[in-house]
Amino acid sequence: MNKKFKSAAFAAALVAAAFSFMYTVSASSDSAGSSGDPLVTKSYVDTAMANVLDIVNSSQNSGNLSLESEASDSFEPVSLSKGQILLGKGGSEIILRSGSALSYTESSDGIIDVTSGQEYYNGQSLTANHLLIVSRDDGRGAAVTSDEAWFIVKGGYTIK
Repeated sequence: MNKKFKSAAFAAALVAAAFSFMYTVSASSDSAGSSGDPLVTKSYVDTAMANVLDIVNSSQNSGNLSLESEASDSFEPVSLSKGQILLGKGGSEIILRSGSALSYTESSDGIIDVTSGQEYYNGQSLTANHLLIVSRDDGRGAAVTSDEAWFIVKGGYTIK
């Protein structure tokens, strides 16, 4: 029985040594996402970002691209240049923070100014820091008249 016990102890020690060796080998290799084993290379990210920035810059200069944002539960700052139009989706909230803009509507209805209790129809000057609500998704928003205007927007919107 003593010989069987020694054989079993030796087998257990051998298995433990094998597991210990495998653990040491796997721990010494680079983990995914580290500098030794990156998920993507820095040069790939730099190239991809440069391509995206080129597309955005060329579209802003040509004015042909329409950017769209999904509805958000929090306010998001949005910067627009002269001539660009911010169109709110139904239920979106818009606040003009700086610059100047005119109300823009593609229908006969207007944009509701909750702060003052009035309705802005197409072409009326918007007041800064007033909460505007776009009631329907039918082409209502703000057209920028200054060189640059900053808005904060809650909800979906499109930039033309």
